[in-house]
Amino acid sequence: MYDLIDRPVRDLPPFERLVLLATRRWTHAMALAGSAPLYIGGSAFSDVMTRLHDASKMILVIRAPCHVAVDDAEAIIVNLWRLVRDGHTMQAQRIAADLVGDASDGMIRAIRRAIPAL
Repeated sequence: MYDLIDRPVRDLPPFERLVLLATRRWTHAMALAGSAPLYIGGSAFSDVMTRLHDASKMILVIRAPCHVAVDDAEAIIVNLWRLVRDGHTMQAQRIAADLVGDASDGMIRAIRRAIPAL
C-alpha cells in the first residue's frame, strides 16, 4: 500500500491505475448525479463501490479523476483490490474488515467477481 501513496497516477501499473480511475469516476458520478455509471467495470464494479459506500466505517476521501497523485484512502482501496487479485485473502480480509466491518466477506466476494470485468 505504501508504494502507492503520493505516487503519480501515470506511473501506476495498468491494473492499479484502472482500479484507481474507475473508483474516482464512480465516486465523482455519485457526487454529481447521485448515481454511478455502470460502464465502469460493469455492475460488478458498481456492487463493490456500493458496498464500500454503504458500509464504510470511516470517511474515505476519493479525489476527482483529474488529480495526478494517489491519496492515502485511495491507496488502501487499490491495495485491497491488488491483494484480492493476487490471492492474499487473509490480508485482504483484514483490510476489508477495517473498511466495512461485518460486510467484509461480501466485499471480498464482490471484488473477486469484479476483477475479470475490469
